[in-house]
Amino acid sequence: YFLEGTGKITNLYGWLGFWFSGLLAAQVGFRFALRKVLGTLRARGFNLRHVVLAGNSASSTKIAQAVAEHPEFGINIKGYFDDRVIVRGGMPSDYLRLGPISEITEYAKTHVLDQVWLAYPAKGEERSKLVVNELRHLTVDIRYILDTSGLMDGRNQFDSEATLTEFGGLPLLDIEVSPLEGFGKYIKTIEDKILSTLALLALAPLLAI
Repeated sequence: YFLEGTGKITNLYGWLGFWFSGLLAAQVGFRFALRKVLGTLRARGFNLRHVVLAGNSASSTKIAQAVAEHPEFGINIKGYFDDRVIVRGGMPSDYLRLGPISEITEYAKTHVLDQVWLAYPAKGEERSKLVVNELRHLTVDIRYILDTSGLMDGRNQFDSEATLTEFGGLPLLDIEVSPLEGFGKYIKTIEDKILSTLALLALAPLLAI
């Protein structure tokens, strides 16, 4: 079908270029639209990630304020655990103290909980390790809110591999995070199947030859 001298080879290259460009544009557009849709749904209370804070510090106050300002991020902070009863100034009044740190494991076992964010300063490393050790057998993501003003260096203080992400202008250290979580794994599956189907259809003429 694609014979040199008939113009078909040129048409093939042009078609492939158009197909790859169109597929790239479609994928970028799909991801952008998906982000917008998910942001709207999360702002209305759908597809939320349920989070509790471990520690009542300046970092937990900042992260609580950031969550309140960005409902489209889909974060529902159910409260915080801290051994101190006194509430730090700036913490939203509707953020409940759920109990001392010793009760965080039992709470994770009996409530819907997706993530625990550690809000201890660098000098509270031992308390952070204690929480990580207590939750190591549960299917709960653990994140560390980095207070960069108190860090002497950027080295990871934990034994497991970690990656940095950002939320509300604050860096988060992902200590243990599932590769795909919540609604994202279904979107990824659908996306993979659609792209693979389009690729097979587009390559069908070449495969037939």
